[in-house]
Amino acid sequence: MLVGAMVSPHPPIIIPEIGKNQIVNVTKTVEAMKTAADKIAALEPEILAFISPHSPIYMDGFAVKVSPQLQGSFSNFGCPNLVFSETNQVDLAKEVIRASSQKQIPTVEVGSNNYGYNALLDHGVLVPYYYLKKKISCSIISLSISTASLEMHFQYGELLGQVFAEDKRRIAFIASGDLSHRLTRDAQAGYSPRGIEFDTQVSEIISSGNLEKLLEIDLSLIEAAGECGLRSLVVLAGMKSEVAKGKSELLSYEGPFGVGYLVAVVLPER
Repeated sequence: MLVGAMVSPHPPIIIPEIGKNQIVNVTKTVEAMKTAADKIAALEPEILAFISPHSPIYMDGFAVKVSPQLQGSFSNFGCPNLVFSETNQVDLAKEVIRASSQKQIPTVEVGSNNYGYNALLDHGVLVPYYYLKKKISCSIISLSISTASLEMHFQYGELLGQVFAEDKRRIAFIASGDLSHRLTRDAQAGYSPRGIEFDTQVSEIISSGNLEKLLEIDLSLIEAAGECGLRSLVVLAGMKSEVAKGKSELLSYEGPFGVGYLVAVVLPER
């Protein structure tokens, strides 16, 4: 069953071992991540299901990792000793693939060798997992967005919601993604005055709990914002519409380095 969800940014700088003295610039996000981890842990999940925009992305389907063990580290960010290894709940991953096939939603099995990718976990998974791992010990699955339309991501979310609802184990969903990458004039992705407009709209939608409204955001605004997290959120929106008609709680938002970081939880009403 789906017991709740978390919306998480994924800047490695919020990891203390990486951010070091810069961590003071993301205090709101760090504290919100700790709060979100506490709230998810209180739901006693047995499986954490992650979706990340930095996992393998295909034009012809949603990537689902099927290797028995999933590993990752922050070696690309100067911390090679910060390593994670977790059991992949392969049966659930395979059920997602089977159910997707029935609904004609294309998926791609990602194992140890196919498509040139391996089972390494990307920072879109590792950053939220860093905080969750301190509170929760359980297996995981790793999913990815695709280049498909927002509407297809919503449908994928509906399917995931159904698969999770039919599973007897307690599953928490983690939607990983940053918002606009163009908030400031020194942002690496360049500056757009529409970046804050996009982030404001998304923040208001998350706070309202009407996540389906993410599909109504103007495409030109999405393009101008230079975001990476909208598709993860739309998958959550589809999932929420099916089985988790609960309360959204926005825990924090800030953009100190030109990228929007939003932390939230969705907890089903009892």
